[in-house]
Amino acid sequence: MDLGPADRVLADHPEAERFDGRGKAVMPGFANGHTHFGLAISRGVQGDFSFPTTLKFPKGPDAYLSDGDRVVMAQLGALESIRSGTNAPFEISRNIEVYVQAMADTGLRISLGEAAYDLDQPKAVWENVFEFDDARGEAALERIELLYEKFDGAADGRVRVVPVAHAPEVVSSGMLRKIRDLAER
Repeated sequence: MDLGPADRVLADHPEAERFDGRGKAVMPGFANGHTHFGLAISRGVQGDFSFPTTLKFPKGPDAYLSDGDRVVMAQLGALESIRSGTNAPFEISRNIEVYVQAMADTGLRISLGEAAYDLDQPKAVWENVFEFDDARGEAALERIELLYEKFDGAADGRVRVVPVAHAPEVVSSGMLRKIRDLAER
């Protein structure tokens, strides 16, 4: 691709494919700093409820999907992203490893945030009791490290893996420090 005065660009690239750009704009790809492609199935429902949610699925919405279903949902989200002009999304979810390869295969430059938290969310949702669980937090940190080792820099560097806190209300201050330490490491 080249930009400049038409006569110079045409002389420098006589074999190049030409596009009529009259009435059009050339724009860079957009970035979306917060996506949940793997949960596309709950779009229009989940977003209307804050935490702790009054929408009480017997299990989290992703528990109703097989790994194959989650791949398809992630591909749908990626397609919508591409159609909107977004080529650099930041996907935040849990158990992203299930659909990382499908995301890489789209050609997107994607950052992946395996969400870490240590709140016992089922207890918070169902019993309105807010307790933190060290084992849950450690399992999340392990998932982040494994995802990083396996996929960071994949697809010719288009896939990046970063540690993220799921949301402030579900992460203890100690867990936030551990996530920060992991990110710095």
